[in-house]
Amino acid sequence: KCNQLREIEKVIREKPDFYDPIQVRDFFINDTKLSDPKPLILLCDIHGYVEELIKYLCKNNFTNYIQIYLFKVNLNSAPIVMGTLMDLEYEESYIKTLLFNLRANCPMEGLIEEFEKRNKLIVMESWLEARMAEGNQLPALHNALAKLKIDTNQNPQDFLINNQYYDSKVVGKYCEERDPHLAYTAYKKAWG
Repeated sequence: KCNQLREIEKVIREKPDFYDPIQVRDFFINDTKLSDPKPLILLCDIHGYVEELIKYLCKNNFTNYIQIYLFKVNLNSAPIVMGTLMDLEYEESYIKTLLFNLRANCPMEGLIEEFEKRNKLIVMESWLEARMAEGNQLPALHNALAKLKIDTNQNPQDFLINNQYYDSKVVGKYCEERDPHLAYTAYKKAWG
């Protein structure tokens, strides 16, 4: 209440066992009008309240702090941040901008999983293609691209024949109900 933000940050960082994190989080979110959300960012990161943090930052027009959080505090929380933004139905252009700024510096499997869970792989299509162009061989990346090619009918047969990095089991299973011929192509790559 006295706006001693530096002292608050110090206590949050150095003595995380000396306070009730839920009570402090709720105080920041409900009972104060923070001019600078850094103490809340620190608290939520240390104690794993990332979803609540992102909701608060979006609701209070602190979107520039989302980038600060991701790029200066915890890049590994990118999947949760992106998932929360999609759940809030935040602007797709902002999500794409964050994605391109992330590049390949985040947990890619978790990130892809969050988009796939919400049927939003199409939002990250150009990001996936850019990672593939960089030579990334992560199966989750190539599985996601295969699924996109199949769903958008972008020459999936050619992709399945020529791409050696996707997981045949995963993509074949995905194709079974959509197009049995593509499922056969995917399974054939792994000798059935």
